[in-house]
Amino acid sequence: MAIAEMERGIKELGLIGIEISSNANGKTLDDLEIQRFLEAAAKMDVPILVHPWAKAGEERMPKRNFMYSIGMPSETALAA
Repeated sequence: MAIAEMERGIKELGLIGIEISSNANGKTLDDLEIQRFLEAAAKMDVPILVHPWAKAGEERMPKRNFMYSIGMPSETALAA
């Protein structure tokens, strides 16, 4: 479904790239399902922006608001 929607966006809507989150329902970017999506994007020569979603360690940071200074950069590093 995600591959079909990406194809529709690129071919029908004229998008030039896509944005995905750093994980999908807890699945990391090296998960087989996610890899199929990334391979389809590569075949179509579609640039991808990976945006941090679930902030790493979020449950430990609510009082100090470190989610954006520590959590999201950590999530981005984990996705890499």
